[in-house]
Amino acid sequence: MSDEVKKMSIKPCPICKENMFVIGTDKKNRKLTSCGHRYKFKLTRSQKDLSRKYVKTEYGLELVK
Repeated sequence: MSDEVKKMSIKPCPICKENMFVIGTDKKNRKLTSCGHRYKFKLTRSQKDLSRKYVKTEYGLELVK
């Protein structure tokens, strides 16, 4: 295998269960896979809470006032 493939994590596709790796994202922020599928999972409750309380800046996360 090449070095690029070794760095990418190969895991089963959530749709077809075939081994795949993520190639990139599309305009709707869905992940594009090597097997040709696109998917996006909803945020968890803790991720939603974190995005409401903190803002990402160039120095890291800052608390929203």
